[in-house]
Amino acid sequence: METEDEQSPDPADCAGWRRIISQNRLPSLRAEAIVAAIQTIGPDGDQHIVGLLLQHVADRITRILHFRVDRQRANRDEIIDRIQFTLLQAVLQPQSADGKNLRVAFRIRVEFRALDAIRKEDKYRKKEPSYHEHEALSEPIPISPHWTHEEQSAHVESILRSIPDPRKQLAFRFFMDGMPMKSKKGHSISQALKISDKTAEKWIAEVQAMLKLTIGEGS
Repeated sequence: METEDEQSPDPADCAGWRRIISQNRLPSLRAEAIVAAIQTIGPDGDQHIVGLLLQHVADRITRILHFRVDRQRANRDEIIDRIQFTLLQAVLQPQSADGKNLRVAFRIRVEFRALDAIRKEDKYRKKEPSYHEHEALSEPIPISPHWTHEEQSAHVESILRSIPDPRKQLAFRFFMDGMPMKSKKGHSISQALKISDKTAEKWIAEVQAMLKLTIGEGS
């Protein structure tokens, strides 16, 4: 997917990145250049562009992980989601070790994190078969009790993909991974996406409302 034949805009060139996005040319650019653009534009720049670039990076991470994580693993999707979540946080933190490495050697860093996560997972599984990484959500996602797990997952995913703002999609994915909307200690959705606590709460509430409205359709 990636090629060095396509010339990337300067990381701070919002107009150039807007043109690349409108022409659907992101797949032809090196992931390192896209990460550098996200980090350079930062929270004070054009957040619509940042959101679209971030969603593209998320898709690339997912494709690499789907290739790298063994299909036979029972909790494969959970591992992939966890690694993607960690790496997307790093993209938004330019000075972190992963944040720096992703803009220098993207694929290598993603694969390294995959191998590291699998090694840790195997270690935990040997010590504690019932080990679970994520805590339960503070408020459960509204889902019809008649749906199977697959139907529930498909329902949530369809709602997320229908949201035009990729940053709002990412906010709810963070929420599903157990990240608090606001926190004075450690990471939070508002901190990761550089938005206010009220905006984070509003976005999560909007998506939950959308889920509630469509429950009847799947009952």
